[in-house]
Amino acid sequence: MNVRYRRCEGAVLHTEEGGRIVDFLSGYCVHNAGHNHPVIIQALKDELDRKGPGMLQSHVPELAGELASKLCERAGGRLSMVFFACSGSEGVEAAIKLARATTKRTALLSATKAFHGLTCGALSLMDDPFWKDGFGPMLAQTETVAFGDLAELEKKLATRQFAAFIVEPLQSEAGILVPPEQYLKAAGDLCHKYDSLFVLDEVQTEAVPCVTAFSRCRCGYDRAGKSAFGWVNSGVRVVDDGQDLRIGVHFFEAFDCSYVDLQ
Repeated sequence: MNVRYRRCEGAVLHTEEGGRIVDFLSGYCVHNAGHNHPVIIQALKDELDRKGPGMLQSHVPELAGELASKLCERAGGRLSMVFFACSGSEGVEAAIKLARATTKRTALLSATKAFHGLTCGALSLMDDPFWKDGFGPMLAQTETVAFGDLAELEKKLATRQFAAFIVEPLQSEAGILVPPEQYLKAAGDLCHKYDSLFVLDEVQTEAVPCVTAFSRCRCGYDRAGKSAFGWVNSGVRVVDDGQDLRIGVHFFEAFDCSYVDLQ
């Protein structure tokens, strides 16, 4: 923690003393394109030089619209809206608000051993006191079910009090836990059955090439860069795909969802 860096390029961190350190941590999945990729830096410079509109409340920047369209396309065409934010936690907070506004319910359901972020709403979905102690009170009406337990999940959802079931396709902080085969699809079906939103927090999975053994749902972009999020074939309505959209220079978050009637 006390190392001073002169510059960072690709996967290599250059210290002021002339040392070279390979970054295997990758900023907790932030630097998926490496540090300061020259193509990304040039794109940012070009946009700054263009002096286009930014942060206009009545305007959507063209590049944001183009990116949103490509994200929906790569998500298999089943999601139709994108909300950009600044962190994975903010994406989870947006999912909570969307679920409550849509269903008119307030209770939230998540999985044990989950990690969803460090804001109070995200912390409320987590059961590990290591992250939560000293920051309460958390949101009321939040409950957890065992990760991978469909019987327990259906028992909770059958009460029809939960706005959403929020879960990671693959639990990372818990120790790389992979759910049972077909778990995601069955969980999505249960959410639809009991009118709860099915929210997948893809922070750790959406840009990692994985095999189809994961619940017969591919986690991440495939090697050709085409669609292949962890929720494929799972009936999902909301995807929070944050960390790996961060490009090693500028951080942002994307939150994708299918059309939901708020009336």
